[in-house]
Amino acid sequence: MRTPVQNQVYVWDPFVRLFHWTFGCSFTVAYFTEDDLLTVHVWVGYVVGGLVVARVVWGFIGPARARLLMWTACKWPTAGSRIALRSPSAAGG
Repeated sequence: MRTPVQNQVYVWDPFVRLFHWTFGCSFTVAYFTEDDLLTVHVWVGYVVGGLVVARVVWGFIGPARARLLMWTACKWPTAGSRIALRSPSAAGG
């Protein structure tokens, strides 16, 4: 059952959403215009470069969920943590 729209929580702000869609579309255009339309390829490369710069700036001045420092607080699972979380019986002991 779907929840009403007013109860939805959006994690990413509109700038980050627009950045990701524009970056993906620009990358696709650049990929397919590599040889034939070199001028388009170059200009799309400038767009991608500008997007990356804008995202880094937004990562420092944007809202809390868009901050680049948020990634340092994430606890990514590593091989060591998976080994430490195993029970002794699973390790053969």
